[in-house]
Amino acid sequence: MDGVSFKWMKGLNRVLLELDPDFPIVDAALQLSFDILGGPGHDPELVRTAMNYPGLYRHLEPMEYAVEAAHEMEAEGMEVLYCSSPS
Repeated sequence: MDGVSFKWMKGLNRVLLELDPDFPIVDAALQLSFDILGGPGHDPELVRTAMNYPGLYRHLEPMEYAVEAAHEMEAEGMEVLYCSSPS
C-alpha cells in the first residue's frame, strides 16, 4: 500500500519534521530503500519513532485515483482490504 495507495513517505516526512524541524529529509528521488530515510547525521531512532507514530497510517494521503479504484473494485463485488503494520 505504501506508495501505491497512500503517500507513505510524505506522511513519514511530515511526522519526522514535526518531531525534529531540522531532520535532514532525503529527496524522494534518492529514497531508493528504507535504509535511506534520512540524510547525513540523522537519528535512526527518530526514524523508528516516526514510523510507529500514533496516527501516521490513519492520516496518510491517498494516491491519485486510489480511492476511486477501491470503490470500483467494491462495485464489481470484490472485497478490498488494506493490510499494514508498524515497522
